[in-house]
Amino acid sequence: PDAFAYEALWGCGHLAGLTHLDLAYNHLDDGWAVRFAARFADAPLAAGLRELDLSQNRFTDAGAHAIAAARGLDRM
Repeated sequence: PDAFAYEALWGCGHLAGLTHLDLAYNHLDDGWAVRFAARFADAPLAAGLRELDLSQNRFTDAGAHAIAAARGLDRM
């Protein structure tokens, strides 16, 4: 996966109104999951996001736990 593209996604203020995001089948891995968990709550898109599809990626249990522990996911 293109790490720069995902970093740009989290920081993009134009996505603040996004309610659904499908990142399924993107070959995301545990490293991505850790970065996601660290940045999600502060991302502009986090406030309005109600559905996030991360299915069919390359997460192990460690990655899944990192995502589940991310601040801000409880709003979905």
